[in-house]
Amino acid sequence: MQIVKRSVVAAIILLAAIPANAQLLSGGGFTFVQPSIATLAGDGNPTTTNGSGTAASFKSLQSIAADTNGNIYVADFYHHVIRKVTPAGDVTTIAGQPGQQGNVGGAPNVSKLGGPHAITVWNGQVYFLDWNNAVRKIDSAGNVVTIPTSGGMPSSGFANSIVFKTNGELFINDRSSHGIWKRDTSGVWSIFAGSIGGVSGYLNGVGGSARFNEPRSMVIDPANNILVVDAGNCNIRLISPYQQVSTYAGTTCGHQDGTTVSAKFGEMNGIARAPNGDLYVSDSHNGNNYIRKITAAGIVTTVFGNVSGFLDGPFATAKTGMITSLALVGTNLYLADDNNYTVNNTSNRRLRVARLVRSREPLPNSKRLQ
Repeated sequence: MQIVKRSVVAAIILLAAIPANAQLLSGGGFTFVQPSIATLAGDGNPTTTNGSGTAASFKSLQSIAADTNGNIYVADFYHHVIRKVTPAGDVTTIAGQPGQQGNVGGAPNVSKLGGPHAITVWNGQVYFLDWNNAVRKIDSAGNVVTIPTSGGMPSSGFANSIVFKTNGELFINDRSSHGIWKRDTSGVWSIFAGSIGGVSGYLNGVGGSARFNEPRSMVIDPANNILVVDAGNCNIRLISPYQQVSTYAGTTCGHQDGTTVSAKFGEMNGIARAPNGDLYVSDSHNGNNYIRKITAAGIVTTVFGNVSGFLDGPFATAKTGMITSLALVGTNLYLADDNNYTVNNTSNRRLRVARLVRSREPLPNSKRLQ
């Protein structure tokens, strides 16, 4: 058995890609690619350039979401656009005009957005929030449409997560008021859990009696429970369909693996859920950036983590900035590597991918063992 290396040119970290320093174990005409991180798209420059791999660039990656075909959608907040990234790393702008803030619906070449900052895919269509205090979607024809509301919508400027239940009810987080809001199918908004008046805290309970401290990303499980990253309290909370809030994982702030009742988390941002019930969260603590895994059986482990930086490669050596958002497609975990505050106060601005399991791939004919 011998160790070989391949080079990959890409700028969004994609676990499906093979980074230049990924460890490959070959034999019998196949290569076993070890768990590693690679860049799928983006060159790190703060511009909005379409292209493939490192020929593309992002101003910001505030939030990401995936469709069933493995395409990734990026809310590029500072340049007021929605970007689409194919599994091959090809980046295009599908809504908004780069650098032009506005509130105009319609076709991609005329629509204008106001700082999109939360994005999801539901029933095959892309939905997002922007600073115009509106929920908007990109319909099947590619047009930007504002979702009607009957009033009462909270300020969405401090939301970075939007999720749907199977019945069409929509939920957003409000980091400033420390609450989770619901829009019912008739368009009426109401507080679903947490504070309505900006009161932070940590308290389990029902609906408005519960307290959060800067709730961030959310996912919904098949039972319609909402799992919320409660960043200020360093834990994950669960909201039942009956608005009962409980602690799902985490204790005090820190970094410690273990069970859900003993593990410690730092400043979490993104969360993603696998079909088997496993959760992945992005976590930062004491200058280190991690991806943590919470199994359906309640075991918390560190998938990978290192000091803040930028380096593709095996989990043991790879480096990322602070991951703002996650999207899971199969065994590929996509990372919005937007923030890197410890290296000259700059930003990575890349879409990256983590290959979570070892995979077997055929070697080129010239590399096959005789």
